Amino acid sequence: MRLDFHFYTIYVLSRVVGFSPDNAYVIAYASQYTDDEASENPILFENGGELEPIITAHRIFDPGAVTERICKKVWIPFHFVPGNLGIGDEQMLTRANSSLTQAMINELLSYDLLPYSRHLLGIMLHAYADTWSHQNFMGMVNGMNEASQLRVNGEDIWLYNLAPALGHAQTGATPDEPRLEWEYLDYKGELHRVANYNRAIEAAQNCHKVLSQFIDKFEDDFRDSQFIPWEQIAGKIMELFRTPTDLAGSVTAWGEAITASEFGFQSQGKDINLIYDASEWFNVAIKSESILNQESGQFIECFFKNDNYESSDLKYFNEAAGFYWSTLFNNNAERFGLNSALI
Repeated sequence: MRLDFHFYTIYVLSRVVGFSPDNAYVIAYASQYTDDEASENPILFENGGELEPIITAHRIFDPGAVTERICKKVWIPFHFVPGNLGIGDEQMLTRANSSLTQAMINELLSYDLLPYSRHLLGIMLHAYADTWSHQNFMGMVNGMNEASQLRVNGEDIWLYNLAPALGHAQTGATPDEPRLEWEYLDYKGELHRVANYNRAIEAAQNCHKVLSQFIDKFEDDFRDSQFIPWEQIAGKIMELFRTPTDLAGSVTAWGEAITASEFGFQSQGKDINLIYDASEWFNVAIKSESILNQESGQFIECFFKNDNYESSDLKYFNEAAGFYWSTLFNNNAERFGLNSALI
């Protein structure tokens, strides 16, 4: 999935189940930021302490993307949750709405409210939605990821023939674009015909269900507006998924529909002209300055915690990502007998 799903669709789904604009924004931002937190370099603060980011993303065509460490730390847990079907490596193939993701969601819903619960929910929804768009591929280098004779909207595509057999790299971004219809031969030579908008609408409906369960549990903490049933918004969401445009056009269409109150809730606050800025949470929590080093005579970048750092969304996201990786994912993967492939 892309920005139009991970941020805009998740934002809409959060609003229609009853979250306020501000809380919907945190959930949706965490969902999309899972695709953008690609740096794991520790940040040493000049005013004390440090941040050790939990990496949740990587650039798939970077040589470092194919390392075993990145596959096990990033691709598998956050983007290609194993489906646990079949035998051997087949168990690592992602499957839509898999039993492992269901177990992770059930565990998340069993917790009392945490400072970073909204951020954890956003991360979980990212991985959950990706089980639809990334199905039949796995987050490690493996021949089962091989895809050939790719056709997208009726046209042959040869661009990705030399891509590594990692995830869906050999089909490029095709599985992540809701409007596309495509087909390919898998590693067994079997033909797959896919309409992404059908996968996306099923993912959205199930994310709506998870969000409903979460807000029902924490009614007093988060209920801000009336619940809007899935049936009342499904048509508009499918219309946006099938809009024949590029990502920028899709983002514009989602933003305009939210601003115009086309999903049943009255637009206010962050609903108006909704924009995602991948650097926002960092810039709110951390200040950077170029300071002259007296010894070298060169300017170096220095970082300072802002006054709100300890309760910042950036810090909470990092804590949620660590909790997701070490507890939600790894503990359940071990319970399903998958840790032998992940250690």
